Amino acid sequence: PPPPSPPPSPPYAPGFRVLPFPPPPPCPLCVGTASFAQPLSGCDVFVDADGNRAPAGAAAEPMTRTGADGSFAFPEYGEEGGGPEGPRVIMPHAGCIDAHTGLALPTSLESLGTVAHISPLTTMQVNLLRAANGRRSRRLQTVVMRDVDAAARVRASLGLPSGWDLPYDAHTDVAAGI
Repeated sequence: PPPPSPPPSPPYAPGFRVLPFPPPPPCPLCVGTASFAQPLSGCDVFVDADGNRAPAGAAAEPMTRTGADGSFAFPEYGEEGGGPEGPRVIMPHAGCIDAHTGLALPTSLESLGTVAHISPLTTMQVNLLRAANGRRSRRLQTVVMRDVDAAARVRASLGLPSGWDLPYDAHTDVAAGI
């Protein structure tokens, strides 16, 4: 005799739908924000993998553009989990503006590859590390000064509290109602 058929699946409650799982979130260092005094809009952000502070092309150094709220993402790293390695850099150009004033970005900005926000404070930290660790440390690998020490010196020189997080993005919290 033929084997018995499997029992029918249980009926679902009326209106119940099985939804697919949401896509995985992007890796934390593949998304970020950029601000000067306010969020920066239309700015090109690239990962400076070779340490020369100039984009080498999308294949060698990923590049993306900030949105109206200063947010950016490197979608090519979204589901792999590993983020792009190297400092994030914004070079000024005509379309890179403060989202609230419409004024052009007056200078380049950078952040370490381990933080997601780019601002004048993160730029000060990167420049202090570069100066302390010398020219041979373009990718900040030869460590004389650690990033936490540079952050502490930036906070102290500006009179900020010791617990202040340099890559803190207040604009995102304000937009979220926090």
